[in-house]
Amino acid sequence: IDADETPVAAALREAEEETGLDSTGVEVLGTLQELGLARSNFLVTPVLGWWT
Repeated sequence: IDADETPVAAALREAEEETGLDSTGVEVLGTLQELGLARSNFLVTPVLGWWT
């Protein structure tokens, strides 16, 4: 996540960059609780969305 981004904004940006997804068609349903990944020590915030 960039310093000025929310987890939702980062997820939408990454989806666009990695897959070409047009994020204007995504309805963000919410986020889940932040998870810590033991191997990498990364924190991940799952973002749920519906693409129409």
